[in-house]
Amino acid sequence: MAAMMGGTVVARKGYLFMADVSLDAVDADELMGMLDFVSKWFADDCEVLDRSLRRFVGVEGYGIESLRGDLERVSFLLGGEGEALFGPDSR
Repeated sequence: MAAMMGGTVVARKGYLFMADVSLDAVDADELMGMLDFVSKWFADDCEVLDRSLRRFVGVEGYGIESLRGDLERVSFLLGGEGEALFGPDSR
């Protein structure tokens, strides 16, 4: 049995359990806005930021486009429209 690490994951007998997390709708909207801002900044200055991220991460295969995709998925899971993931006519 593993102890709660960082308040999120507990491992017991081969199972992983996530602690419940709730987020107020206003906070979720603010977080989505911040993720959108950062994603657009990454897109605007892609070349410079990609080199910096690759140096920071230290491995090939995870560049700025991968990080942007991760940010877009988190935004979608928070209630965003997912336009960057699925296109503008995804409804």
